[in-house]
Amino acid sequence: MAKLRATPRDTDQAVQARMQRQNALYDSSKTVELLTTAFALRTPIGEPTVMAAQLDRLLALDGLANGHLRIIPLDTTVPMPLLHGFWILDDYVHVETLHQDASTSAPGDVELYGRIADMLWSAGVSGSDARRIVSNAAQASTRVSD
Repeated sequence: MAKLRATPRDTDQAVQARMQRQNALYDSSKTVELLTTAFALRTPIGEPTVMAAQLDRLLALDGLANGHLRIIPLDTTVPMPLLHGFWILDDYVHVETLHQDASTSAPGDVELYGRIADMLWSAGVSGSDARRIVSNAAQASTRVSD
């Protein structure tokens, strides 16, 4: 996005923020539910080594007692289109679109995104099926780098 907006990139700051967010993964008082699509896993947004590391993190999340990973397979009809990414953090929603990010803690908005997440969650697979999709994406990204 920084490239599209012609704004300076602060990679170090972005990495630091990402690492800070990942601390929640190791907080046993939190439950982390991550839903993504097989398409997203197969769309390289960085160098193959970066993609491999990201995919490895997904597999690690699935191994945590408080981590739950679901992936919507490529051939699955979704109950509604995924128009943009969003994160639900307790009673707070963060929405990322192409032109801006938005955050809300309005109960109606949080409830709406909760319903959307539930609908999409039901379309995903978990366990060995999810791990197989991640592993296949990792193998595909490795082949790209060869």
